[in-house]
Amino acid sequence: MRFRAIAFSAAGLVGGAFAANEWLAAGRRRPRPAGRSAAAPAAEATRAELYEAAKRLEIPGRSKMSRAELDLAVSRRRAGAGAA
Repeated sequence: MRFRAIAFSAAGLVGGAFAANEWLAAGRRRPRPAGRSAAAPAAEATRAELYEAAKRLEIPGRSKMSRAELDLAVSRRRAGAGAA
């Protein structure tokens, strides 16, 4: 089992969920990691990015899908949405 080191400061937890929630609570978005655009090609997307896309597209069963399955489901849903 791995343990993650967590640093504490007077303001609270640093580098953990608390800091991220403060950022979001202030109405700001976290900066996008360098090298990724909002419309990253599915072939380059990570499983987490595909899962988020599937979540936005309301694809059922997404939590049990592999990266390849998510890639296929997202691309099919996007192709179907464009035709409608």
